[in-house]
Amino acid sequence: MSAFGQSDMLAITQMQVTDYQNMMTVMTQMYAADQTNRMQRWKIMQDAQMKTFEINQTVTFDSANIAKKLADKWDGYVKGGGG
Repeated sequence: MSAFGQSDMLAITQMQVTDYQNMMTVMTQMYAADQTNRMQRWKIMQDAQMKTFEINQTVTFDSANIAKKLADKWDGYVKGGGG
């Protein structure tokens, strides 16, 4: 005869099922938190890349304007305008 009766085995099995369900709930919560963190990091990375792109565009545009102004002054000087 077994040291445990049928009702004891049923209770142990129910505890194991409950433990497994609790573990799955915790795992699901951890996965959801991880996904949220990943999305936040992705958004931060996108924002940083966009800002870097905007700064590069501004610098490129400003540099082109400065070069154009200098070229126009040189052109004026060469054509006899004296600068």
